Amino acid sequence: MSDDVGSYVDAPVPGCDADFDKAAWQLEAQKYGVIGLLNLREAMLPIPKPPEVAHFKFLICPSSVADLPGPDRDSYEQRDARDARRLGAENADRKGKGKGKGKDGKGGRFVQDMGKTEVMTGSQRGQWWRNCPANKLDVIVREQFSLQSPEIWKVPPGHYVQQSGPVEVFVSGPAEGLQRMPVLPRGWVTVDASAVQFGGPTYLEQ
Repeated sequence: MSDDVGSYVDAPVPGCDADFDKAAWQLEAQKYGVIGLLNLREAMLPIPKPPEVAHFKFLICPSSVADLPGPDRDSYEQRDARDARRLGAENADRKGKGKGKGKDGKGGRFVQDMGKTEVMTGSQRGQWWRNCPANKLDVIVREQFSLQSPEIWKVPPGHYVQQSGPVEVFVSGPAEGLQRMPVLPRGWVTVDASAVQFGGPTYLEQ
């Protein structure tokens, strides 16, 4: 019996050559590489959870960059230096605009129609933040710092997201008190809007 099963399992399938080409995409032959399948999955996002696991809380733990081997992997120090250079370039582009530099020199940026930001202390790259379950709201992750930038994904209530850089808080303008934070693998979220003029929720907690 076992010999019959073994010969059946090992028997080649006519017309089916498994070359495991990750870039394959042949509709007639029904051969689909992993790259094409992943692109299809990305187009399907966000994918709702099945009812059977709706009560589960998923942990968002991106590690696509950290797991890269060798020279393709950037250390935290390299990424911090790159972020600092980018922020310095943005500040240089804004030089001479508005009312000049802040008195305390805490960095930040000026956002039109929103105000000026400063970098907050007390939190750092790698910290985990949870979407406050009491809000029952998805935290929107946008591509850029601006609230008008495209939405790229959402953090459901009770789920976690990892900080990728310093939190910035608006210290002037209509958005004064609003806190924005970069997250992994990419994007920006609003941490707290409770101090804004007309009030808002605290979206994330440590």
